[in-house]
Amino acid sequence: MPPALREMLQNYGEPRTAVGFVGRAFLRLIGFFFMLCIGSVFSTLGGLLGAAIFKKSPPPLAQM
Repeated sequence: MPPALREMLQNYGEPRTAVGFVGRAFLRLIGFFFMLCIGSVFSTLGGLLGAAIFKKSPPPLAQM
């Protein structure tokens, strides 16, 4: 990982005054896409787990 990118990610949570509006918008955009990817993974896992837990059992077959 390039040192500049590493420093940018380490300082993400600190208040930024030197980067300006474009820098803040760029950092927000990176954060948005990161959370979008992470959120899609966890929502898929939650849906699969919920379907497995709350699955309805099939009705019994009628005897002939």
